[in-house]
Amino acid sequence: MSARALIMRLRAAASDERGFTLIELMVATVCGILVSAALMAVVISAADLSANSGDRVDATQQGRTAMEHITQALNSSCVSATLPPVLGGSGGSDASDAVFYSSLTDVPTITPNKVKVSLVGAVGSQSLVMYTYDYLSGTTPATWTFSPTPSVSFVLLPHAAAVPATGGGTVPVFQYYGYTTSGTLALSPSPFAASPLAATDAANTAEVVITFEAQPSDGSYTTSNGIAKGEPADLTDAVVLRLAAASTASGATNTPCT
Repeated sequence: MSARALIMRLRAAASDERGFTLIELMVATVCGILVSAALMAVVISAADLSANSGDRVDATQQGRTAMEHITQALNSSCVSATLPPVLGGSGGSDASDAVFYSSLTDVPTITPNKVKVSLVGAVGSQSLVMYTYDYLSGTTPATWTFSPTPSVSFVLLPHAAAVPATGGGTVPVFQYYGYTTSGTLALSPSPFAASPLAATDAANTAEVVITFEAQPSDGSYTTSNGIAKGEPADLTDAVVLRLAAASTASGATNTPCT
């Protein structure tokens, strides 16, 4: 093919005004939209998974820190041998509040404080808070008096909740156990009734089980319309209120702090 013929053919191709038909253009547009939508769904799903994973890690870290504070306070609750640290009766412990003596303090003193750990707030916007009531006067538990208002109010977990129970309802945040009175040395398989905890049961509480749901610190667990968003973390731990191993001897009471 001569150079002139090639030039003429290229000019003809350049001046050709033929293009896509309307149907071809519509098909191409629809295909592009479908591919873009699929890619967008993948991106959104990946972003949600990443956010949920980050929320779960955050909730777990926040919950573990709160649990550590609670267990440390309870582990310091045997302020005197044979003195039951958990308080029951009116104004005492229940399923959402644990009230007990504790010597967990930075102040050099032989007198305890009264500590209250509570799940407070309306459902959906609850927090775990630790209150410390200073010792005022008295020489024995019967005459100890504490400040009516807490000297310290510390938010352990800004976004918390009771753990949903299988079959409905929620698991108590605090459960209180004593040793069985039968010949078998073991903690009772059933907790004391805690609505509120009776004073006699509080005096025999040898183990406290703590269970709560930690939610992301940014409060992104649920939206205003109630749709689950973040990832909560359920935590549970137990503290045995004993200074020595429980005894199998006949007549042993195995009461707390003995």
